Amino acid sequence: MIVTWIAGLIGLLIGTYTDLKTREVPDWLNFSLISLGIGINLIYSLVFWSYDYIFYSMVGFVFCLGLGFLMYYGGQWGGGDSKLIMGIGALIGLNPLTITLLNLPFVFQFVINLILVGAAYGFIWTGVIAIKNWKIFYPYFKKHIRMHHGFRVAAWCIAIFGVVFKLFFGGTLMVFLLCAAVFFMFYIWISVRVVERNCMIKKVNPSKLTEGDWIFKDVVVKGKTLVARQSLGLTLQQLEIIKKAKVPFVWIREGVPFVPSFLLSFLVTTLFPGWFMPF
Repeated sequence: MIVTWIAGLIGLLIGTYTDLKTREVPDWLNFSLISLGIGINLIYSLVFWSYDYIFYSMVGFVFCLGLGFLMYYGGQWGGGDSKLIMGIGALIGLNPLTITLLNLPFVFQFVINLILVGAAYGFIWTGVIAIKNWKIFYPYFKKHIRMHHGFRVAAWCIAIFGVVFKLFFGGTLMVFLLCAAVFFMFYIWISVRVVERNCMIKKVNPSKLTEGDWIFKDVVVKGKTLVARQSLGLTLQQLEIIKKAKVPFVWIREGVPFVPSFLLSFLVTTLFPGWFMPF
């Protein structure tokens, strides 16, 4: 439905702006998208006298809820990102009865594009940060390459296999691309780890901390650990503890603003549906 699609697009545009500007996605936006998704589809169900709309909306919401929890507790997304995709799921909906390999619903294609487009987006963003902080990045990059010598050898062996299999044994393009992807992913993985641990660390005043910030170093006062370093973001309760203790500063790890990749994936799914299917 065009109304829910437009609502999703507007929400992603606002989310992209706030994520780039403040590294946050406001809760009012996420909860508005979820409410709009359920509300609009409920109205459709009442107008057309069919439960399909609200049912598909709830299935889409639950699917994206599970994905959001997985990515959040896996330390890949912040809370705002996870809630945002729930809103998209509620708006667009998901019909579980029509899912086939040749007929993937919009939400499934959106998630696949989020993986592919998100990887490219993250690589570009990481590359820009690495170049801007080259004197810091390069020594640590070489060190990590040496530390993971076994993985490097494996990546090169897989790449050579892909080339030989394609050139001399008539291998498929898909096998070649998968081998190439494994090779490049090793170096991308090393680059991302180095950038995150050495180029995206920031010292901030506690007054500027927000819910969801990632603590890089334990917050310790008089030998007592107030907040331990963790993969999940700061909670409101932890923020209050830090402020009451009058901690002078806190080391945090800045994350990549990921909502722009949501917007790009949404547009790619709309303009080029099923583009990855030929592979």
